[in-house]
Amino acid sequence: MAAGEAKYIRLWDAEREMRICDIPSGSDTAVLKMSCAPNGFLAAGFYDGSVRTFDRRCPPAEARCATIREHINPVLAVCLRDDGESLVTAGVDACVRLYDIRKAYSSFHQWVAGTDVSAMAIHTSADILACATSQITIYGLDGVVLSSGRSNEGFMAPRKGVASCLSFHKYKLNLAAGYNDNTAAVLVP
Repeated sequence: MAAGEAKYIRLWDAEREMRICDIPSGSDTAVLKMSCAPNGFLAAGFYDGSVRTFDRRCPPAEARCATIREHINPVLAVCLRDDGESLVTAGVDACVRLYDIRKAYSSFHQWVAGTDVSAMAIHTSADILACATSQITIYGLDGVVLSSGRSNEGFMAPRKGVASCLSFHKYKLNLAAGYNDNTAAVLVP
């Protein structure tokens, strides 16, 4: 999958290095985050705060399933869970929303994960979310703080940067953090 400021989402065959198809995004704003579930669904978070879901098994013109407009700020994180039934989104205002995509496309739970958020990551199978502010905090999907740690503690010396990107390992609970001072760290529980 690839997207950006174009008005479509492009699907690629990575092995053959060929474009499969272009799916119209239905938005004039940029795609900021994307997620893909094993069942063929895609979700894209946009700069205008909307989240759109797509079914890549359908013809491109008919692939868009729903448009969710509950975030008022740009979308910072999107995750279609591995169960194929739930979607988790977060905006730059740190408002986290949970959806059951089998039912109506409105959130069934929401909460706020701190202030001045620089990055977020949502695990695809474990019920956790990581949020970077002046520290990295791990939340349960119910909004309860599970763990937190200062993100400026380095191995040899204090790190001066702020976490600008976070990513969970696909199967483990390891969290990778990239910092704006060109350093990276892997956090292991």
